[in-house]
Amino acid sequence: LMAARQLKDRIIEGDCVAELKKLPKGCADLVFADPPYGKGLAERALTSAAAGGWLTADALAVIEERKDVTIALSGGFSALDQRTWGDTQVLFARYASASS
Repeated sequence: LMAARQLKDRIIEGDCVAELKKLPKGCADLVFADPPYGKGLAERALTSAAAGGWLTADALAVIEERKDVTIALSGGFSALDQRTWGDTQVLFARYASASS
């Protein structure tokens, strides 16, 4: 496992579920998900991040998806804003853990 100080301002690229398993709990205050469109992978990533305890209270999630796809937020996430251009949407969501 990496120490939280090693993660400050660090971008981690890779399969999010596999990479999250390497992180200390409560270390992520921002999640950016831009998976292949239309496969529900962003929702899976957010669910894994929340269930694994990696998110801080009030973490921000930014999800990029095809505009015609409904992004199903769950597990403590609530939508803040949504922007669209062309065939793309970006959804901004806030996480509130059950203990917040």
